[in-house]
Amino acid sequence: MATPSKKRDVEEMDVQSDEDEDDLDDYSSSEEEDEDGIADEDVQVDFEAVPPTDADANGIRTLLSQLFLKANINLGQLADTIISQNYVGCVLKQCEVEEDESDDGIDEDPIFGVTTVINLTDKKNLESVKQLKAMLLMQCEKWAADKLPVFNQILLDTCEKQIGFLISERFINMPSSVAVPLYESLSKDLQSEKVNR
Repeated sequence: MATPSKKRDVEEMDVQSDEDEDDLDDYSSSEEEDEDGIADEDVQVDFEAVPPTDADANGIRTLLSQLFLKANINLGQLADTIISQNYVGCVLKQCEVEEDESDDGIDEDPIFGVTTVINLTDKKNLESVKQLKAMLLMQCEKWAADKLPVFNQILLDTCEKQIGFLISERFINMPSSVAVPLYESLSKDLQSEKVNR
């Protein structure tokens, strides 16, 4: 599969997330706890934006499946496309933490978000891109029928411009504050790719 074509600076993001934490050792009967003994606490988590690799394929597919919930799109091929163009966009992972001996040998590096752009013009022969275009035209027909001829011209290869489809998906409980650095990184990647063309 694809390997990173160039190294990028890894952006570290410091994000606060509200998560429920059940800690039996620190159990107290304060008013903040409900009857189950679960307290609301702020948990400090560090994330990093890194180029996608082959090991991220399942995580990317999972995020794409929640983005295209009922669409008929080959998500495996779309995930492979995202990985093959790892010079544009990134995946969001938790910064490396010290290994806990209670992991039972499970080596998981979950993906918490993905941000990239799929070039619909260059990738027009891929089945997943054809399916994506068909879904977009169907949505346009449903919600903006008067603009359908314009979208047909843009999406059905009669337009000479490069057309990109922005993918920005993250787990629902991820704070929105992670979006700004991801978009800034994507903008830099696109400018760099434009210069290299």
